[in-house]
Amino acid sequence: MPKRESAPSAQAFLLTGEDEVARRDRTNELVAERLDEAARAFNLDRLSARDANPETLATLLQTPPLLGETRVVVLEDAEAATAEVERALVAFLKAPSPTTCLIAAGGGRLAGEPWTTFRRVGREEIFEPPRGAREMTARVRQEAERAGKEIEPRAAALLADMNPDGPAALASELAKLVAHVGERRRIEVADVEAVAVSTAGGNKYTFVDLVGMGRRDEALAELHALLEDGESPLYLVTLLAQHFLLLGGIRACEARGIRSPEAIAQALRKPAWILTTKKNFQIRGYEPPREQARRYDRAAIDRWLAGLLELDLALKSSRLPPAALMEEWILRLMSVAPAAA
Repeated sequence: MPKRESAPSAQAFLLTGEDEVARRDRTNELVAERLDEAARAFNLDRLSARDANPETLATLLQTPPLLGETRVVVLEDAEAATAEVERALVAFLKAPSPTTCLIAAGGGRLAGEPWTTFRRVGREEIFEPPRGAREMTARVRQEAERAGKEIEPRAAALLADMNPDGPAALASELAKLVAHVGERRRIEVADVEAVAVSTAGGNKYTFVDLVGMGRRDEALAELHALLEDGESPLYLVTLLAQHFLLLGGIRACEARGIRSPEAIAQALRKPAWILTTKKNFQIRGYEPPREQARRYDRAAIDRWLAGLLELDLALKSSRLPPAALMEEWILRLMSVAPAAA
């Protein structure tokens, strides 16, 4: 649940925090509370603060509603607002139109103006992503209920474990599950296994973790299953690069004396549980990223990143079969033992 800080006016809402999915859902909820489907065609305006024209924004904020009582203006990407857009917001907040509801949404902490004035005259709601397996599992159950489904506890825990990338990935997998079960209300473990895990036995996150753990034979078997099932080699290279950047970031933090999971997570903008307590139910003896990082020194991380860059270029330019190239390069890179620190 978000942290909500109330103020006298309910006509200005500031939605902040790193949970983009929850911010989006709350935005849609606020719109639905004020406008029915027909009214949205006339009285709903959505803009991005990245490229909004400040004069257009100012005009929309002061425009009376058409054939209704309320106009809603949604301003996304608030953290990227230009100085001109910020001035337009301050002007409105100091003399708001009684028929306009302004909803501004953005990630991170928004300091200074117009956000100080926004908090004083409106309401701020802060949305942070779930922390740890328990919160992620609770989020699964909550989102399933919003979709009109019931998910059994073991299925909820399994889906949470399989989606370490946070609420956005979780929402995508849950949408697939809802479509998979159709009219049936209850989502079971078998449904999660059927939808979220490749039927060929390959799982891209399991593959990446096995590579990070240095378990070559298992990683190659997982890679073969993924490629046989049609997974894109370029996408797998991207996932590997992201993973080794994460491992390198962990080692860099430790080298600077940053050692607590919370401090490392803050520096890398990742949930702390992903670094230390994330699980992968498919791997016996699984090691979370913090432990995987200890297998590599700076030279080993650099070697992997350079090799993945070469592999990316080779996949885009070589006439050799992409699957064969991928397997050859992963075998080559994993044949050099990582330099443990």
